Amino acid sequence: MRLIAANLKAKMSAAKTRADQQTLLAAKPDVVTLNEIGGMVRALLLRRGFKRAGMTMWASIPAPIAWRSDWELLAKGKHHLSDATNVGPGGAGPTVLRKKDAPWVLLHDPLTGDVHFVINAHLAPVAAQNHVVHSRQVDALAAKTAAVREENPLAVRHVQG
Repeated sequence: MRLIAANLKAKMSAAKTRADQQTLLAAKPDVVTLNEIGGMVRALLLRRGFKRAGMTMWASIPAPIAWRSDWELLAKGKHHLSDATNVGPGGAGPTVLRKKDAPWVLLHDPLTGDVHFVINAHLAPVAAQNHVVHSRQVDALAAKTAAVREENPLAVRHVQG
């Protein structure tokens, strides 16, 4: 399986977004997880590009997941990682970190029979400064992957972000 994770620059043009997407697609990925895509307008632009390349995208903002359209989507959802948290004075990041949910998909590859669980979590910035929130988010990811392992022991688990 070829999986790509990418952050996109938040305020780049549609042309640059398309060019970056083409670079990702040139690697012939099975699954792509994206972060910092810059809103729903960009998500819809990206969805069209993935569709033209034979991929399906769940435009869960701000961290969409795309996969090969010949793969079967077994389930999808969002897992809660942390509530909105005041982290102190602004600077490199915001004063309040928004609540964080991580989108996930459970996919079946019909060629190999493999089942893949993919969760896309862009965690709290500057882990050293936001260690309490970051730690909560990591713990929540660990709990979700453990639950998936329990429910689907043969599923290959991929944590992205």
